[in-house]
Amino acid sequence: MYKKFVLFLILHELIFFILYLTKRNFFPGNYVYLEFLNFYLILLIPLLVIFIILKNKRKREDLLNFFTSSLIGFLLNYAILMTFVVNGDRSPSMYILTSIKTSNGISFEETRDKMYNNFFIEKEQFKKRIDEQLHLKNVEKKNNNLYITNKGERVIKIFKFFNYFTNIENF
Repeated sequence: MYKKFVLFLILHELIFFILYLTKRNFFPGNYVYLEFLNFYLILLIPLLVIFIILKNKRKREDLLNFFTSSLIGFLLNYAILMTFVVNGDRSPSMYILTSIKTSNGISFEETRDKMYNNFFIEKEQFKKRIDEQLHLKNVEKKNNNLYITNKGERVIKIFKFFNYFTNIENF
């Protein structure tokens, strides 16, 4: 039983990483997180076909192994993507650490100025975050001003709800 589970999990991970890395390197998108979710929705099609084949063959044990390995594979990939890829793309902390490492000693003020100029201006991270919120329809642009949408209000409420219980400082 465990051998088939591990086999399904390894196959799932191999297929995912080969396809995802190929997609990212040859056809990169602007929104890594959304791209990941869309990619998984597309990957669900062949996974559902395999699921249906296993169900029709009445291989109950294989069905359970396939389903659980696919779910665990998704959660593992999601955790890796969120921890390293998405946070690396948008993390001021990672930028600060990298900047300090490459400078061999730098003052607080120099780090702040360098971060502002490179991270926010040259790499356009602030613009990228605004564009992402527009794309997600959390904000809308009218007469060159940004306004929160109902969807954006719901996102804020959810964020505040979880921050209340986790004792993380709200904005």
